Amino acid sequence: MARRYGHNPDVVGWQLGTEFAAPDFGPTAQTQFHAWLKNKYGAIANLNQKWATAYWSQTYNNFNQIPVRADHENPALLLDWKRFVSDTWKSYAQNQINALRPNIDPRQFITTNTMGWFNGFNEYELHSILDIAAWDDYISTDHYDYLDNGARHDLTRGYKRKNFWVMETEPAFVNWRKTNTPLKKGQVIDMAWQAIGHGANAVEYWQWRSAPNGQEEYHGTLIGADGKPVYMRDIWPSADEVSSVMRDSLQREMFVERYSDVFTGDEHWQSLPTAGGDRYEWSDTSTYVRQPTFFDGMGADPEPVRDITGARVLGLLGDSVTTDHISPAGSISPTTPRAGG
Repeated sequence: MARRYGHNPDVVGWQLGTEFAAPDFGPTAQTQFHAWLKNKYGAIANLNQKWATAYWSQTYNNFNQIPVRADHENPALLLDWKRFVSDTWKSYAQNQINALRPNIDPRQFITTNTMGWFNGFNEYELHSILDIAAWDDYISTDHYDYLDNGARHDLTRGYKRKNFWVMETEPAFVNWRKTNTPLKKGQVIDMAWQAIGHGANAVEYWQWRSAPNGQEEYHGTLIGADGKPVYMRDIWPSADEVSSVMRDSLQREMFVERYSDVFTGDEHWQSLPTAGGDRYEWSDTSTYVRQPTFFDGMGADPEPVRDITGARVLGLLGDSVTTDHISPAGSISPTTPRAGG
């Protein structure tokens, strides 16, 4: 799949699985947990000392005696279990990243969708290897708590300390609560504006079209089974509404303050080595910015224009080619329209 769609201009990113969640307590997971503990502590005596297992006579003779439970255990065991689960999900994601990244365009991001306050493992550890954060914004009760929901957006943005995606949100109601009451009129668009205000670069809805059958056939949708829009009017603001919000929210002083020292930069920008001088200093070793060869030998006074003779075609390209594709950092897959494939 990565080889087929990795350079497709319509594919912007990749989602690994969906909603990493409940751990496995079966025999395979138990064996892996014991191996993880042995690798961490080396000897069972070291684990007993670190966990203070002498308290309540919990001393273990070997790693295979250690139980696997989600609660009602030694706090040290439960903490290491959470760390093991975090490492397992991270390894699961890394295994897919290793298969994807060599075969996809650098512009395509890799992420997964998280679930707000879910604390089954360390989300920060998982996001250390993902390109962006994303989460599923669903209202789990009959009441839309905008304060709690905003905090969940902030939590997601904090994983990478940059803007994120809302990978899923409800277009009015779900089908998995005890009472699946719809959101009040206007709350669907309120949730979208709130997400954008907290740093969401995208807000996507589950589901787009009503399924004719299956587990989620009664879940809220944007398009009904008959192909007609359901809540599109509530979700899409008019051009006048967008202009009104921008007019009321954006002030000249905001930009003046924000960009008053735009050329100063932070300490990282200031620490970059520079050659100085009034002119750009070309680098012969650069593979990105090179002095064009047609400048060689060019004097202050250009020569008269002459006919071009003896020229050859260096590249015959297909459609949708931009300067980004023909730059030294760009790539043109042989199977894309740009290459005539």
